[in-house]
Amino acid sequence: MDEDQLRFNFRLFFDGENDSKIPKGEFGLVSRALGANPTQKDIKTLVDNHASERLSFEDFLPMYSSLLESEKKRNPLESVDRISSGFRAFDREGDGNIGYTDCQNILEKLGEKMNREETEAILSMYADSEGKIAYEQMVAKILEAN
Repeated sequence: MDEDQLRFNFRLFFDGENDSKIPKGEFGLVSRALGANPTQKDIKTLVDNHASERLSFEDFLPMYSSLLESEKKRNPLESVDRISSGFRAFDREGDGNIGYTDCQNILEKLGEKMNREETEAILSMYADSEGKIAYEQMVAKILEAN
């Protein structure tokens, strides 16, 4: 996503008070929704170093860019196959899908834990009409965006 697209999405989907800013506490949620895959430590470091309680796009963009740079430097152990194998354990029917609630529980309780808002923002993009998540496609798209 280029800067103009990021700016558009930032304002359209996340600027709830129409002041062209987001609450500092939503930095992780917004970053993930826009394609980043930050750790809680990355988010905490960036947010704690920002004095204001609300972030403008001009504040957000360098922080977001920093997350993307950190992701590039991480050990590339997180491949589609490796991550998908964790979801596969919850694929009861062996059809490449897991239930929305199962996927939500995985994201909220295992590994780099996410909160309910974050999981709902992500899963809403990948759930089909029956509430199933094609986890390999989801993982591939998330990693591709990074």
